[in-house]
Parts: sequence; structure tokens; C-alpha cells
Amino acid sequence: MSDPSLSTVLEAILFGAGRSMSVEELSELLERPQGEVQSALRDLQATIRRRRDSALQLADVAGRWIFEVRPSLSPHLPESFRADIPQRLLPAAALVAYHQPMAQSQLVDMLGQRAYDHVVQGGSLEDGTHECPVGCFPSSGGATHHQRVLR
Repeated sequence: MSDPSLSTVLEAILFGAGRSMSVEELSELLERPQGEVQSALRDLQATIRRRRDSALQLADVAGRWIFEVRPSLSPHLPESFRADIPQRLLPAAALVAYHQPMAQSQLVDMLGQRAYDHVVQGGSLEDGTHECPVGCFPSSGGATHHQRVLR
């Protein structure tokens, strides 16, 4: 039996890890060049995209790769499995949850300027739907203030 392709090995690692991983992490883990890993991830992403009736998609969120359920399947999941926040906010919320505590500037570094579209400062949210913060960001003075990922 021949060795599996790099894409197949990456698929197994990402599925088994159950968390997002960077190209750098994967490259070090597999002792392969980052360019080769990046190319194999793009190939895997295209392969998964072409699969009929696949429940999963491979997402690149700010340079970190993760398997996630296709958004079109969300209405078919049990209520307890569904996200409490809109689909468009999940990448930002996932980054905040994974790296918490994190500075707002770090979120901007990961997502770009669009991160500002998702962060609302202060005690209340634009639509008033959530009472708890998704993240707590340090202010420049060292104290923390709550910011919520929402819009």
C-alpha cells in the first residue's frame, strides 16, 4: 500500500484535531515546507468543495484552517448544535474564543479592517440581543473593558 497524499494526511489531522491550525503548525508537525502544506490545503479545500452532499467545508480563517459544518445544513441540525450568533460572525467569534484574552488590535491583524465592523464597545449591543461579551479586550491602560462581536 502506498503512502497517502499530503492532502489526505492534512484532512485527517485537521479533522482529528477538532481545532483550527496554522500552516506553520502543520508544516512543523509534518516536517514539510510551508508552501507545500499551503498548496495541499488549497487542493483539499477544492476537493471538499466538489464533494456531493458533503456536510463539511474546509475554511481558512485568518490563516488558520478548520473543518466546519456547511452553513446550508445549519437549519437541519438539532437546536443545541446551532450557533447562537449569525453565521457571518462565527470566524471572528471563534478567533476571540480561541485566543482569549486578546487585544482588539490582534483581531484586526487576523481579520483586517472588517474586524471593526463586528466589534461594538460598551455595555449594550446595537440590537440588544446579547447580554454577555464574546471577548474581553485589554485597554491601553491595562484595565479591561468588554467588547462584543456582534454586527
